[in-house]
Amino acid sequence: MHLSSDALHAGRPIPCLDDDVPTPVHPYGAAKAAAETAVRVVDPGAALELAGSAVAGPLNVAGPEPVSRAGLGLLVARRYGIDPAGMTTTTTTAAGPRRPTDVRLDSSRATALLRTRLRGVTELLAG
Repeated sequence: MHLSSDALHAGRPIPCLDDDVPTPVHPYGAAKAAAETAVRVVDPGAALELAGSAVAGPLNVAGPEPVSRAGLGLLVARRYGIDPAGMTTTTTTAAGPRRPTDVRLDSSRATALLRTRLRGVTELLAG
């Protein structure tokens, strides 16, 4: 399951349809478009898995392993052939903007409802 946003499109005076080709104008939109493509490749029916069910309300969907922002950055670097030894990490406090330092989601309800196995980031980025 993947949630996307209107960042996929450059904007126009009429609403974008579900099957409109993405036209992102910034890196965030391009990343969202790439993620949608990845979801369709991994499981073409993923977006429809809960369609027609009585499931309603928020549903936490996250992989089973916790990962820090720095850890995620290092995993992504390795996945794309960048030597993480040349990267510098920092702490949340030193980085400046206030943000939670440890946020985890309980995805047990999603695990019970979905047939798609929730995979961890290490598995997803293994290549």
